[in-house]
Amino acid sequence: MADLNFAKKDLQKADFKGKNLAYANMRGADLQEADLSEANLNEADLREANLKGANLQKANMDGTFLRDANLRGANLGSATHLCCVDIESAYIDKDTKFPT
Repeated sequence: MADLNFAKKDLQKADFKGKNLAYANMRGADLQEADLSEANLNEADLREANLKGANLQKANMDGTFLRDANLRGANLGSATHLCCVDIESAYIDKDTKFPT
């Protein structure tokens, strides 16, 4: 498996649509307004990442680490395997969209 280390990288508006980011280290990365829709984020480390305004629609969030992640304005609509415990320490606001 490739070493996907994006820790603390500036990835604003990056296009990761449909990409396999399983086990990726994105801790502390700036993913503001990034497109992560349909991406496989299985056990990806997004702790302390800035996902403000990011598109996570239909992303596989199975085991994704989101502690202290900024999810303000992020679109998590139709994201799969997202658990309440995964986002309980993340930062959200009234514009954060969750699966129904």
